[in-house]
Amino acid sequence: MKLHRLIYVSDKREYLGLADLQDILAKSEKNNAELGITGLLVILDKKFFQVLEGPSTALNTLYEKIMRDLRHKNPKLLSYAPIHERHFTEWSMKGINWSNMNEQVTSLLIKKYGASEKSIAIPDDPWLAFSLLYDIYCNIHLSEWAESTTLQESAAALSEKMVANCERYRVLVVEDDAVVRRIILKMLQQMGFRYLGEADNGASALQEVDKLPPDLIICDIDMKPMDGLSFLQVLRKSRGADCPKFIFITGQTEVTIVNRAHELGVDAFIIKPVKATQLRYQINHVVSRFNAV
Repeated sequence: MKLHRLIYVSDKREYLGLADLQDILAKSEKNNAELGITGLLVILDKKFFQVLEGPSTALNTLYEKIMRDLRHKNPKLLSYAPIHERHFTEWSMKGINWSNMNEQVTSLLIKKYGASEKSIAIPDDPWLAFSLLYDIYCNIHLSEWAESTTLQESAAALSEKMVANCERYRVLVVEDDAVVRRIILKMLQQMGFRYLGEADNGASALQEVDKLPPDLIICDIDMKPMDGLSFLQVLRKSRGADCPKFIFITGQTEVTIVNRAHELGVDAFIIKPVKATQLRYQINHVVSRFNAV
């Protein structure tokens, strides 16, 4: 089966409302899953900006339907090429509204790709178009402020929801900034966590892991002498499947760092400065996927 990647941009019809967009995404999610297609749809003001990956025959058929779809106006193919592996692997279809993304993230992307203060220019160059979409894809994992248009529990609901049985979980906070570390520990205490440990870098955290041992680790990336990525790598090698659940807190959004973190099996990201709603949301998200001791 030969995989291809297709990127296109089209004008969004003026009459399309939120309900229409949700319907498009729900049907696309179902149909794409059946066809073996994955992708990301970014809604930028009056435009659809989309990447699709999958078997060439399925992509050709789907793009022909898009060209005939009256909800799309002036579809323009930016890139269609064979690929060795998928890069947009998380969803059969994910919809992101640019206007509801984290302002820190959108500001960085606008600075990188250029445009006005409130919007961004969609590149005509195939590689730049791919780069922009992949930057957005990576930053979805770093920012839970991005609007999810899938039919899942909303971030707002999870951010207010108390962590179930939180008093049972052992949590280790690894952060080299003592003030930030104390703030996070205070947030955790206010949420009801009782078994808490702390460390100021990856090396000292390894010692704390043997003492606690934690069910969940909340860790900075940029630390010395051992950074967060190296710390997680050592844990994966030494503990394998028994490695605690892991949340990175970071101000770094470089694609290489995000990719490396995913390769090592990070469970979630939180962008600095850490807010209680973010912290509670991501802990709920991670805790819901495993049974603590």
